[in-house]
Amino acid sequence: MAEIGIYEAMRTLRAVRRLRPDPVPDEVLNRVLEAATWAPTGGNRQPWRIVVVKDPVRKERLGALYAAQWTKFAARYRAGLAALVGVRDMLSRYPQWSAPPLWCTEGAPEIGGSDLENQGIAARAYLFWWWQNVPNWNWYAWELTNVSGSIRVPLSLNPPSETPSPAGVAYSNTVNWLLGAQMVSLNIDSNGTWSAGLQRIGFTNEHVVWNPDTAATFTIPPDWNAFQMRDLSNNVTSLINITNITANFTPVIVDSIPSLAISNSGSTNITVLWPASATGFNLYSAVNLLPASWQKITNPPSASNGVQQITLSNTNTSLFFRLSDP
Repeated sequence: MAEIGIYEAMRTLRAVRRLRPDPVPDEVLNRVLEAATWAPTGGNRQPWRIVVVKDPVRKERLGALYAAQWTKFAARYRAGLAALVGVRDMLSRYPQWSAPPLWCTEGAPEIGGSDLENQGIAARAYLFWWWQNVPNWNWYAWELTNVSGSIRVPLSLNPPSETPSPAGVAYSNTVNWLLGAQMVSLNIDSNGTWSAGLQRIGFTNEHVVWNPDTAATFTIPPDWNAFQMRDLSNNVTSLINITNITANFTPVIVDSIPSLAISNSGSTNITVLWPASATGFNLYSAVNLLPASWQKITNPPSASNGVQQITLSNTNTSLFFRLSDP
């Protein structure tokens, strides 16, 4: 193989996480391992001890030992918040580095199992980093294989491919839940159930609920004004006259009866906006409230950034608006 210069090697270096099972010749191993010993060490002590394992059975056993330690590491995943705070504090001391966004290059924090488990892992991980203002991800890391050849949490079917797995669908739906939103509250009740309030355009209209440890009954607070619930597969459940739901390791989003926001679009138009999740609602207007004669607005709404909106002509007449079931 032709030699390349040090700068070209540094420029083209990339992480290779999919390796062929072909045996590596001894001469290649010796050359690579010798080069590894050239790395600098403290005090130039060179404390190298290298063990080469080729036998598949032994590699499998080593993989099991590694997996046990990885599980302990994953248990400390939630403790990453403190480290993240430390990183932000360090960056704040160097303004030239504090502006660029942080990237998450970690893979799946847990070993997956069933489709539901994988959905929960993907959604909870994205929620955790999103509310720490880390929106950028290296999702390739989720397709890593361990020594036994299994994928921790596949985001695609027969990876790598463009067809999403259930976990990939869950990731996509979680992104859509959070699109254009801000988290305005975060609570953990006595059962260990988490609930995060989301806000758009000045009104709080959604809450994400999950329990990472067990299935627990969660009582929906009355002031949520909940009307429906969506799961990670985008199944919709009506919450009319329902006060309790079951929270488990797969997050769900609880939609509140939507509020309206109204803005002037110049002297000739006004724009009425509401959450895009309220697709089963119609917009009505009235000139007076006592008595009210509500007229359905038939203009088709447009959707953008998690919001539906209708632009109407400004007739210089006082108008009242409401959303209601068909």
